[in-house]
Amino acid sequence: MPQRQQQRAMHSGVVNSNFAVPGSILWLPLKAIVKTSHLKRRKNDGAYAEFLSQLASIPNGAFNHPVVVIARSADTVDFHLITSFHGRTLGRRFTGNQERLCGYYLPIYPARSHPANHDPELGPPPKLRLVGGLGTERRDYVSVREIYSLDYADLELYDNPLNPPGLKYKLDHESLTALIVHNRAIDKQFKRMVLRAERAVPTPLAASPSTHPPRVNPIAAGNRIKPSENSSTLASCLTPATTDNRIRTSQIRSSLAKSLKPATRSNRTQTSPTPTVPARHHWYSGMYQATWNTTNDVMEGVLATDLTFRF
Repeated sequence: MPQRQQQRAMHSGVVNSNFAVPGSILWLPLKAIVKTSHLKRRKNDGAYAEFLSQLASIPNGAFNHPVVVIARSADTVDFHLITSFHGRTLGRRFTGNQERLCGYYLPIYPARSHPANHDPELGPPPKLRLVGGLGTERRDYVSVREIYSLDYADLELYDNPLNPPGLKYKLDHESLTALIVHNRAIDKQFKRMVLRAERAVPTPLAASPSTHPPRVNPIAAGNRIKPSENSSTLASCLTPATTDNRIRTSQIRSSLAKSLKPATRSNRTQTSPTPTVPARHHWYSGMYQATWNTTNDVMEGVLATDLTFRF
């Protein structure tokens, strides 16, 4: 039996609202355990079909692995998967033409840093660290390719058997900020990829609808986008998850980005009520609060986890 399964009993703690916060490392149990847990809690609430859809979007190989929470709304958390590549480094996992795909996997200390090559559209990927200098059981990497959702009560607490029991594993402030910023860069790249794919669909020369089919949106139609030599590398690393989850992943990333900037340009032009007190405009997105400082023309924000950042 794999070591992860042998140690599944180590990850049996109940996740409450204090643990289901952005940056927390939690444990995604086996699919059967998740389904049983959900049925016991919410058997007759009428949302079981939605739960099954969420569960089906998660790759089978992702269960019985840790995850990192990036957002939360009510009883649901959005999270990235964490993988160890069976002990392989990024340099060994992605070679040749696949080297640029390393940018979609962020190492968690003490995993090795990224190879020198990276996707120029994303910039050099950050290395993530946990609060208190803790490390995960293996040399793990956060996969930012997709975002998934479940009730946080369906997850379990993460525990590293190499450390004393009962510790809380969570990304530190700088790492959580870096993860959010990296997600925003991926969202911009995803939109560029979709735009290129839509432009690649040939437009009919004749206007007659009887002889020419309508132009098809490759995303809305559920078609897999086939990357060409000039297409974004994101297209070549999309997971086998459903198209709905790809669209939803982009929507979540967009909401993260929107909460880090003012909604309209008029917010920037508003002046301070007095010459000495700068005007600030607030946005709150469940995950973090952002403030626009019109005097310095910068974005200031505070995460729900007391994380401060400036853009």
